[in-house]
Amino acid sequence: MIKRNLEIGLVSLLANPLRSVLTMSGIIVGIAAVVAVLAIGKGQEARIRTEVEKMGENLIRITPHRPGPAIARDFPTFTSRPSQIRLDPLRLGDAEAIVRTCPAIERVAPVATIYSRATINGVSVQVSVSGTTASYQSVRGYQLLVGRYLADEDLRQRSQVCVLEQSPGFPFLFGSNKYIDIVGLRFRVVGIVKPRSSLSTPVNTVALHVPITLLQERVTGNNEVQTIYCLARPGAMEDAHRQAQQVMTSRGGGKSRFNILTTKDFFEGAENMTRIATLVTAGIGALSLFVGGIGIMNILLASVMERTREIGLRKSVGARSKDILFQFLLESVAFAVSGGVLGICVGVVAASVLTSLIGIPAVFSPEAMLVGIGFSLTVGVVSGVYPAYKAAKLDPIEALRYE
Repeated sequence: MIKRNLEIGLVSLLANPLRSVLTMSGIIVGIAAVVAVLAIGKGQEARIRTEVEKMGENLIRITPHRPGPAIARDFPTFTSRPSQIRLDPLRLGDAEAIVRTCPAIERVAPVATIYSRATINGVSVQVSVSGTTASYQSVRGYQLLVGRYLADEDLRQRSQVCVLEQSPGFPFLFGSNKYIDIVGLRFRVVGIVKPRSSLSTPVNTVALHVPITLLQERVTGNNEVQTIYCLARPGAMEDAHRQAQQVMTSRGGGKSRFNILTTKDFFEGAENMTRIATLVTAGIGALSLFVGGIGIMNILLASVMERTREIGLRKSVGARSKDILFQFLLESVAFAVSGGVLGICVGVVAASVLTSLIGIPAVFSPEAMLVGIGFSLTVGVVSGVYPAYKAAKLDPIEALRYE
């Protein structure tokens, strides 16, 4: 009986393909949105997890509570508008205090970053200039590809040297012993490192590291930094976090004016933001499913009216009310599940296209597919209940008289 009712439902579905596709459009769009968003969301979580793992398990990052503008489009603008600098900035002395008083912390690397235009081999490019110390390479785990990294002697002498992060988009940068001109200062490239994270540097921007002493003395004119990275000793993360907190609180006049985050904190925060964005977007897809359910209910109600004589005829030859109820429920489920399958296909294609456009990998999971089918099945049952009940309650005599 189930097989027969399902066949009737599929015949009804194929009898008017254009109407069927239009009816299923809401389901298709909703399921496609859910599948694509879940795939992109999982891909983003995987990407964040990979980037955080690159940071290292023992990394601590200290930043101000109130982040003021940290980007300068060129050096003169940065130095001539001190009012734009953070109200509660970190200073180079904070990093030095952590080195002196925190035995659980192995290395410390302060970083002051600005953005500017640079000329390399006659080509103008956007650059991210990070003033830092020789410890930055080991704290962040940069892999040296060519030449050498910054040395303590470079900081003492305020040497105009820099280390580039490898940039496939700028092949003319490869090779050391080249020069980069940045607003009147010429930096000699002494080394190239493999970039640690694709999330930290804007697109089409070349990242380079310079001695922080030179950057502060010749460019910014102050000893402020945006971030202090600390590398805890193995097995001493909790002690390192507590000691850093104590030092920064004491230097803040008894108040904690800074965010002190471990790698775990950073990962949980980024993952929560991704999860919230995924849920919000999936909720929008759920609205499409709701609209699709209304469309299915509407078309089934019209189908009940069109097939009133058929229903009366079936009842007159022995069909029970529950048989009619079951038949229309199966038709509704056939509509919804067919739309769900098409929606999954569209969602896979959409996620693949988005992956190629925005560069975030899509991770398809069986759970996402099952969620899509489950949603469509639920919508089909809920949308078909009332039309099926109405069809089942038709009086066979009155139905046979219906014109």
